[in-house]
Amino acid sequence: MKPEKFLAYVLIGVISIYTLCQFLFYFIQGQPKDGNIFQQLGLSGDFFGGIVGTIIAGATLWYLVRTFELQKKELTETRNFLQKQNFESTFFKIMDMIHTIGKDFSANEPLVEIFA
Repeated sequence: MKPEKFLAYVLIGVISIYTLCQFLFYFIQGQPKDGNIFQQLGLSGDFFGGIVGTIIAGATLWYLVRTFELQKKELTETRNFLQKQNFESTFFKIMDMIHTIGKDFSANEPLVEIFA
């Protein structure tokens, strides 16, 4: 399973469990004595928001670091490929020059007369 799907399933599971716990807590405890249920839900919402915000910030930081690592790896691979390509280009230019020089020489002429 991909990490992204796993993280999504975990997040959905945590939210579902939290919501279920809130409803169970409300039904077990009953309504507050002062009748203000929104005050209790606000406190638990703040708690949940703080935890989820921290998890999202941590996941964002992890993805950012992972992105930098992947870019560094890709840059290294690109650099190695360009060095190899540069070497091959130089090698084939030299081979072409040798071939051109070889065509200029006549097979019947002695080397002494060419360089003399």
